[in-house]
Amino acid sequence: AKKVGATIVITSPGRADKEGGTGPRLTLAGHPGELTMFGAGRQGAAKVEISGDAALAELVKDLVAAGAPVCGVQEVVETLERLYSRISSGEVM
Repeated sequence: AKKVGATIVITSPGRADKEGGTGPRLTLAGHPGELTMFGAGRQGAAKVEISGDAALAELVKDLVAAGAPVCGVQEVVETLERLYSRISSGEVM
């Protein structure tokens, strides 16, 4: 299992729910083939319902609508010192 900054629940009719991660809850619901397409980067073609934490669900929906290939969701938390270091080195602009 991969670590993510969200609790991801995958639900499909007639199958047991799969859940992993910690953090805001996000549910992906659909038939197995649709969920497979979603996970393989074909989010625009997959019929998957995204729900849960409103802000996180909206962000994922917007990324998918924009055509971004979503293969994971992770919250990134940085210390002020690390962020300052990245900005001053030109890594983040």
